[in-house]
Amino acid sequence: SGYSGTSLYEDWIRLSFNLLCTLPILAVGCMDEDVPASTALNHPELYSIGRLGKDLNPKKTGFTIIAAIAHSLALYLLTIPAFPGMELFGTGDYYTFGTTCYTCLLLDVNY
Repeated sequence: SGYSGTSLYEDWIRLSFNLLCTLPILAVGCMDEDVPASTALNHPELYSIGRLGKDLNPKKTGFTIIAAIAHSLALYLLTIPAFPGMELFGTGDYYTFGTTCYTCLLLDVNY
């Protein structure tokens, strides 16, 4: 749509993003179970990753940013060539293309 301000996604699709991307996180969070206090006291090495900063550090953060850029490029390079094909075969319009992009985005987020 160029610069017309038309959204790529339908409103109902845009609103469902938070719900669909939160469900897997909620499922894991509801089933997650911490170890009993006695086990944690007897085995302090269980929490060494957080204490020593092995999981959240600049190297891991940089890797995550690079992975996010790679995922966005992959989504872009997969969906942009698909739009002329949709027009050619008459299977879709701008919102169909938006739904295709959204489906790829959901698959990528839940990957």
